Amino acid sequence: MKPLRIFSPNLQLLAEIDDYESLIITRKWHTYGEITLTIHQDKKHVDKLINGNILLPGADFKSASVIRYRESDLDTLTVKAPFLGSYLAQRLIVPDDPVSGNAESVMKTFVDTQAVNPVNPFPDVERDYFLLPFHPTTAMWRKPFREFRNMRVAPDLGRGLTVTRQGKYQKLSDELESISRQSGLGWGVYLDNGLVFEVFEGNDRTVAGNSPVIFSPEFDNVMQQGFVESQFEQINAVYASNDLEVVDVGDSFGAERFEHFVKTDENLEDYARREMQEPVFALEAEAIESSFRYRVDWDLGDLVTIQNKKWNIERTARITEVEEVYEPSNIRINVTFGESQPTIVEKVKKKLKRFGGLSWPGKIKL
Repeated sequence: MKPLRIFSPNLQLLAEIDDYESLIITRKWHTYGEITLTIHQDKKHVDKLINGNILLPGADFKSASVIRYRESDLDTLTVKAPFLGSYLAQRLIVPDDPVSGNAESVMKTFVDTQAVNPVNPFPDVERDYFLLPFHPTTAMWRKPFREFRNMRVAPDLGRGLTVTRQGKYQKLSDELESISRQSGLGWGVYLDNGLVFEVFEGNDRTVAGNSPVIFSPEFDNVMQQGFVESQFEQINAVYASNDLEVVDVGDSFGAERFEHFVKTDENLEDYARREMQEPVFALEAEAIESSFRYRVDWDLGDLVTIQNKKWNIERTARITEVEEVYEPSNIRINVTFGESQPTIVEKVKKKLKRFGGLSWPGKIKL
């Protein structure tokens, strides 16, 4: 069984356990993943599994997680711990000037200004209420409130396409996910003498690359496959308006044109392109250890080739989710290729975003 170390919020080692009933590590490319742990109540160190403590599976520092949920019956405790990137779901992006640049730079700018070196969004309030003779104003704002003191941002390598985003009190993690989906880059927070925010770039493992990886039942490296292909959410032509002008983006025509309208006060063309959605394609399968080894020949975020002659499928897809399941005498690796269909919650969030937030009084049609 994979060892699981437990740390306090200030990263002091408290205990290590490996005799749990089940450990599921779900890694995600566009957002933060989650650990789900099931363990008997009478096992050693269960008392250390409390909200706020940090879990580290083995030496997988990118999968370190913070406990946020516990559920118990008479015999069993279930713990859920989202990855450390979930800390960024605790911050909003306060309004300021638009930020433009490559995707990595914009993501790292937002994390720096909203979580690592946050500025005061209300300087007048700070001046009126926090100006004390024994505390500098900046220290009064920066340290107690928004700053994650043990977090830093990794060096910016300038990767990804050009994007423009602006703070509107949206959740920081949601904006990072949006930029990730638009650019193809991943992101996360990992442990390394504190917390480090980093942007990741997947490898090209397609047949056109140098080290191709092909997942196919014919190669006996996947089993229990299932796929979804849907155009219900597709948008390839967008009209964007700011009440003064309207721009239209997208040149599809006829029966293959799926139109959409949106209002925004941001750059119209850029916002319109962000609203476009490709047809949903997702294939889920259990990976079988073969000539292609997990985390050696392929990993989360990589572009690979998937084939299934029975379904007439051969295409390039990104590995967007990997689920590691550890149970007594059983280890499974479940893989998601491509983008899964949006959940009901995701649909509602997207509808509300288009209408400017939760105050929209009308009905939301799903």
